[in-house]
Amino acid sequence: MYKQMEFVMPVPSYDVIMYPMLELAKDRQEKNINDLIEPLADILRLSEEDRSERMPNNNKNRTKFAYRAAWAKTYLTKAGLIKKTGRSRFVITDKGLSVLADTTVTSLDRAYLLRYPEFAEFANHERDEQTEQISNEQSGQAPEETLQNAFKTIQNTLASDLLDTLKECSPAYFEKIVIDVLIKMGYGGSDNAAGLAIGKSGDGGIDGIIKEDALGLDNIYIQAKRWDKGTVGRPQIQQFSGALDDKGATKGVFITTSEYTAEAK
Repeated sequence: MYKQMEFVMPVPSYDVIMYPMLELAKDRQEKNINDLIEPLADILRLSEEDRSERMPNNNKNRTKFAYRAAWAKTYLTKAGLIKKTGRSRFVITDKGLSVLADTTVTSLDRAYLLRYPEFAEFANHERDEQTEQISNEQSGQAPEETLQNAFKTIQNTLASDLLDTLKECSPAYFEKIVIDVLIKMGYGGSDNAAGLAIGKSGDGGIDGIIKEDALGLDNIYIQAKRWDKGTVGRPQIQQFSGALDDKGATKGVFITTSEYTAEAK
């Protein structure tokens, strides 16, 4: 079991929380992070005062420990030691179980997680943001600007989590989300009828249609690729272009959860 530790800080940092969180998930049953807060606090022997300490400013409804536990979950997910199964829910992976089976490992930290390529990729992006923040601080940046950079890092992490969720949804649901996003961006006004997700096979490379403006004078055809691996290359763009020609369309939007090759661009 997890070895009790002495902490310098009243509320432990996220890396201290990672190993006991992994242990609580070792039964392979789905876990909800919200249900693990109290068990984790018990394992780490937090006082009642530490358990109830709130985050400052706009996060006052959340305890500092719950906030750090959420980051511990994010980092474990990025390393592939746990896998998201839904909002706030996850299960341990075989990779996570192998960590627990290693008797030489009794705690986890960022340096340990860097051995996993997927986490290293995530950490490199995060490091770029932190380097920019440090550079700005050294150049005399105002406190408000420093906060904005920290907020940007949080936004990037949230965006990454949302992208992971989109990759797990069904193709039809992904197409609907793409239509919803474009409507929110102002295409076709606010009327939900302004967008249509075709959602069927043999659609000729067209996944959706949206009106360019509120009057519906011109249609924009959409193709949405919900890809977890691989990149969108020139053949996919050419196929979409051909589908537009077949429709007599002059405008199209190609959206993917993946990346585009130079040829595709």
